[in-house]
Amino acid sequence: MAGEPAPDEVAGAEPGRCPTRVDKRPHGEVWAGVGTGGYREVGGVVTQPLGDCATVTIGMSRTEGRFAGPRY
Repeated sequence: MAGEPAPDEVAGAEPGRCPTRVDKRPHGEVWAGVGTGGYREVGGVVTQPLGDCATVTIGMSRTEGRFAGPRY
């Protein structure tokens, strides 16, 4: 999982201390969906390490559509 330190970072940590993160870049994903009957979806999530002991994760999603009703 992007929000957790890599296993080799954890193995190299001193007991009782947070592992030193090698990769301090943000990681995430975006998605989109379209479909018949008016369905639309868009969203994304990003995880950013903060120092060696914390992370912040922000995600959002929006879905619109007429999910019931006649289909022609």
